[in-house]
Amino acid sequence: VFNEGGECFSYRAPMQASTLDTLSEYWAVLDRIGPTTIAVVGHTRAATTGSPSVNSNNHPLKDGPLVGVHNGMIYNHRSLRAKYGTEAEVDSAVILSLLNSRMVDGDYLNESHLVHSLKELEGSFAIAVADARTNNIFLARNAGSPLVMASNSRKGLLWFGSTQAIIASGLGRPVSVSTLPV
Repeated sequence: VFNEGGECFSYRAPMQASTLDTLSEYWAVLDRIGPTTIAVVGHTRAATTGSPSVNSNNHPLKDGPLVGVHNGMIYNHRSLRAKYGTEAEVDSAVILSLLNSRMVDGDYLNESHLVHSLKELEGSFAIAVADARTNNIFLARNAGSPLVMASNSRKGLLWFGSTQAIIASGLGRPVSVSTLPV
């Protein structure tokens, strides 16, 4: 749950999403949703690198003021980890480390940082990244990973996911989607 003023509340655990909703810690995070909420992001990780039993490998990932989720596989994660560092073993963590390295002298994450940084990634990605110091959330993808969106402009809502079926399931109804361009 990402609220105005840089408030970010999250819960991650090495378990299936169907089990997560039985935990009081999960509901405590959802109780933070209110009138100043900018975004609510949920993510179920398909483990590729980094054991899910090590909770620092689970999403959302944090690096400094950045919080994000990633769908895909970064093939050059070892060399990026050596260059930018990260405590987590999961390939996704190098994305936030890379982005964070581009921000110097109090910069905030912006489109230019994102565009230039993502060129270093080899593999597939669809990401959502927020800078806790701003009210901005960035979505990006390359040709290797889908990212579809549905919206309700009247209510100012945007839903995103990897497939139309996931969004429809979450909303409990059929939806029309558009694909985020590469």
